[in-house]
Amino acid sequence: MTSRIDQERVQLLLKRVGLNDRAIGAKIGAHQTTIWRLRNRKIQKLGKYIAALEGLCGGNPAPKGGFDADRLAALANESPALRAILVSLTEFMQEDATALRADVK
Repeated sequence: MTSRIDQERVQLLLKRVGLNDRAIGAKIGAHQTTIWRLRNRKIQKLGKYIAALEGLCGGNPAPKGGFDADRLAALANESPALRAILVSLTEFMQEDATALRADVK
């Protein structure tokens, strides 16, 4: 299943590239219909498209098994939806850590 974060990344990358669907498709080796489907959230497996779009934008993909906090922060600054997800996740993690500390005492 595709995560909302991946969908947001694709939307931001497509916007950042600034080309029409045909031009983007030609540069990453995909049909313009595929790019339209990406724009309209009709594709579920996004990994290879994210990597191709990041390459087109000059970005370096995050290493497997980890994440790039600086890049995630930059994406959050561009996307209110992603920022909201990250804030909720951070609050959840802090509450969980507090509960764990209380259990240890």
